Amino acid sequence: MSEAELAFVPAEHHDRLQKATKEPVLGCSFPDRWLEHGREVYVTFYSDFDVKVVHMYLKEFHALAQITDKAKDLFPPHSYYVFSGNRDHKHFEFVTNTDVWDAIKRGRIYDFEYLTVRIERVEVHQSYIDGSME
Repeated sequence: MSEAELAFVPAEHHDRLQKATKEPVLGCSFPDRWLEHGREVYVTFYSDFDVKVVHMYLKEFHALAQITDKAKDLFPPHSYYVFSGNRDHKHFEFVTNTDVWDAIKRGRIYDFEYLTVRIERVEVHQSYIDGSME
């Protein structure tokens, strides 16, 4: 299970998480750094053609825009719909910041939070591009 869980984290962060997990956890509270930097989350973006894992600091009231913008950065030049899900399944579309915030999960073995995002390209209908809204 531990190797499968680490798949949600970029390889360069594996050692840090494995070392941190050996240290005792002192209670469960919201870290002060959330207020300034945001919630530290490893986000896995799944598309039809690739998978990318990134380290992000999500802010509660900007989380949807942050993951939407990151999808555009990682998979240019298109815009994307963002869903909770993986390469094979999409569960629901993220339409609010709360949707994103509530979909964040915590690792069972290692102490980290992660989010899985399925992206689908926004298709622009040709009549819209031509200006003939039929």
